[in-house]
Amino acid sequence: METLTTDCMAVSIPEARRLAGVSRSTIYRLLRTGQLSGRKIRGRTVIETASIRTLLSNSPAWQPRSGGSVRSTSELAGTAA
Repeated sequence: METLTTDCMAVSIPEARRLAGVSRSTIYRLLRTGQLSGRKIRGRTVIETASIRTLLSNSPAWQPRSGGSVRSTSELAGTAA
């Protein structure tokens, strides 16, 4: 995922989804639930970059699954290695 280094106050939906690494529908869901802040400017929706930063910094860090070992491709396919 790319670091948000833009000096823009707001970005387009495609740019917001690229920066956050999520789908277009997720961006709209996050807007609907108030997790992202957006504005309408001349009919175009833009996302405030501060809200993207807040969303990412408040999201939990990724953690590997507990207790699991890495399985080989043959184990996943159900055949003996």
